[in-house]
Amino acid sequence: MFKGSLGDAVSHADWICLNSSVWLDDELLLKEGKIVHPELVDIAKAMGK
Repeated sequence: MFKGSLGDAVSHADWICLNSSVWLDDELLLKEGKIVHPELVDIAKAMGK
C-alpha cells in the first residue's frame, strides 16, 4: 500500500512529460514545453525560465 496524503492507495506512479502543451480554462499556458501565456511569459523570464 502507498501511504498518500489522502489515504491508502494500491499503487502510485510519477510521470515525466517532456514538451507538453497545457491548457487551463480554454487558455494555452504551455505550448510544447514553452510558456506562452501573455501573463506568464514575463514572470517566467524574471525567474530565469
